[in-house]
Amino acid sequence: MDCIKRCWDVDFYRGVYSCPTCRTTFNQRPALSRSTVLAGILGGMKQKVPARPVTCDVCKGRKVKAIQSCLVCMASYCQTHVRPHYESKAFKIHKLVKASPILQHQICPQHHKALAAVENSDRIFTEIIRSIQNIQAEVREKIRAQKNKEVRDAENHIQMLEQEIVKLQKENCKVEPLLRTENHVYFFKVLKKKKKKKNIL
Repeated sequence: MDCIKRCWDVDFYRGVYSCPTCRTTFNQRPALSRSTVLAGILGGMKQKVPARPVTCDVCKGRKVKAIQSCLVCMASYCQTHVRPHYESKAFKIHKLVKASPILQHQICPQHHKALAAVENSDRIFTEIIRSIQNIQAEVREKIRAQKNKEVRDAENHIQMLEQEIVKLQKENCKVEPLLRTENHVYFFKVLKKKKKKKNIL
C-alpha cells in the first residue's frame, strides 16, 4: 500500500496515474482497497494447505500433534521430540518454524536446500522496494532536470528582452533630439542617412 502511494505521489506531477502491475492509466487517483496479487497468493496457499493437523514424524504408534518443523531435517516434532534442537549444539544451527504440513514447498527446487518462506518474502520485498526507490529517484531527477531547463530558458528569454530594451533605449536617445529640432532639412537628412545605413545592414 505504501509503495503504491509513493509511486502515485510521483505520478501526481505528470497528471496521469498508472497501475504498477498492468500499466493501465487513470486521470484521477484511484482508491485503494486490497492487493489482488497478495490475495491471489494467499488464496493459492489456502487451497494447498490441508485441513488435517501436523503430526510428529518421530512418534511411534499414536501420532502426537507437532508444534514445530525443522527446515534442515525436513521433519515435524512434538513437544518432547523437539527438545534436542534446543539442548544439543549440533541442532542449534537448524532452522525451526511453526509446524507446517507443506515443508516441501519451502525447499528450493534448484538448489535442493531449505529456504524459509519469511526470509524469501523479505528478500523479494526488499528488491521490490529498492526497485521502486530507484524509479522514484529517476523520476525526481527528470523533474529536477526539466525544472532547471525551464528556469534556464526563462532566464535566457529575460536576458534577451533586457538587451532589446537597452537597444531600444539607445535608439530612443538618438531619435529624441531630432524630434525637438526645428531644422526640418537637418531632420530629413539624418532620417535618410539612418534609413540608408539600415538597408546596408
